[in-house]
Amino acid sequence: MVKDIDLENFFEEEKKRIMQNFKKNNIKYLITSPIFLVIIYIFKKSFFAFLTKFEKLWNIEITSIQPILYKSLLGLVFFLLLIIYFIIAFFILKVVFLYIFGIFGFFKEEIKDTYETRNPLRYFEFNFYPKEYLKIFKRVFDNNFSEENEKFSKWINSKRFSAKELYIKLLDSEKVQKEILNEIKIQNDKLKEKERKEEERQKEKEIEKLAEEIKVTGEIEEFFDKINSRK
Repeated sequence: MVKDIDLENFFEEEKKRIMQNFKKNNIKYLITSPIFLVIIYIFKKSFFAFLTKFEKLWNIEITSIQPILYKSLLGLVFFLLLIIYFIIAFFILKVVFLYIFGIFGFFKEEIKDTYETRNPLRYFEFNFYPKEYLKIFKRVFDNNFSEENEKFSKWINSKRFSAKELYIKLLDSEKVQKEILNEIKIQNDKLKEKERKEEERQKEKEIEKLAEEIKVTGEIEEFFDKINSRK
């Protein structure tokens, strides 16, 4: 089903969505951080429990098999499990560090330099354009502002605008809004036409199916009428 949009309030809703997403990201960090701390605690407890268990197994006196063979097998199992633990620990710490960077803003300047100041239009694409109309927004912004991208980089780098502030200001352009709405209308009209044709095909299939059922029912009735008439 094609989504109908409120043309009058579309861009105001877009601005609200961008601001809400920013708040949601901050809330996400606050909610998920304790979860990662619990995971780290559980991992730490399980690792030390594993070491304690291994020590007990290592000190057991074995009589059923050769002690050297037993300790060799036990050492191999310990080595393999240790590798698995270190791999898991690496991924856990990687995720935790990324979240810490997100919460406290570590390396914020490097991230801004990579995305915001070097290529603002691509930053808009990855962070602000609505997913359902991403291609349209990208096409309109690139057509109107690709030659200004370097200028935008300077403005953001000089702290005159943040990427978000610049994007919202550009989105206020009547020309940009008109082009975006026009392309959305064209896209929606095409989708509605496609849906209409699909509905027609479905109706035709249903009619054909019903006609086939009526035909088969008639054949069955005719067949048994002939049998009964032979008596």
